[in-house]
Amino acid sequence: MPKRAGTAQKEANKALVRSVLTKMSADNLEILDAHPGMHVLKPMLAQAQEGLSDRTFELKELLADGDWVVARMVLGGTARGDWR
Repeated sequence: MPKRAGTAQKEANKALVRSVLTKMSADNLEILDAHPGMHVLKPMLAQAQEGLSDRTFELKELLADGDWVVARMVLGGTARGDWR
């Protein structure tokens, strides 16, 4: 169960996640190494960089509950390489 956070903390958490996602969409995957738990996304996103040269990344929604933040996003593009 997430710890309870006030509105200001929830907004700060969402801003952090939004910043990381923006940098990721600009091909800066190293940003993931600086945040606990986010490094697990690096292999999948690196593969998307290779296989989807014309990829688009759209953040649809951020939801915060306590110290948890959930992102709903869409990754699209034309497959031009292997996807495993």
